[in-house]
Amino acid sequence: MFTAIRLVAGKVLNPRYNAAAHRTALNEGEDYDVSREVDVDAGFVHSGPDAWVLCCPGHMNSKPVCEPGDDKTAKRVKRWMEDERPAEIANIQQLVNNVDSIKDPAEKKHIGELAKAYGLKRQGGSDKKSGTAKS
Repeated sequence: MFTAIRLVAGKVLNPRYNAAAHRTALNEGEDYDVSREVDVDAGFVHSGPDAWVLCCPGHMNSKPVCEPGDDKTAKRVKRWMEDERPAEIANIQQLVNNVDSIKDPAEKKHIGELAKAYGLKRQGGSDKKSGTAKS
């Protein structure tokens, strides 16, 4: 179990929310009055097997919303930041380098957004105009 302490207010999944019960209520024409999310304040303590993830940069390289609440969580975050995250960024770099081979315009746009968020520039490949290698 990992522990993370919220740095900023935000929304979290409501543990009382039940998607199946919500669908059943909708299908039967009834109201379902349990919110999917609830608001929490800074200082809220997340606890669970994935709480460490909240202490890492998020989607599109956004700032972490939590700090580790204990040594076990801090060690897991450190492992991610030093070992696993560089591999993920290397995978994004490969996508950026090979963006011309992607046909789907929405996927190309997403890769461009990732490149911008992570400060990545295209490396290698060839310059279409001159046919020379890019560095």
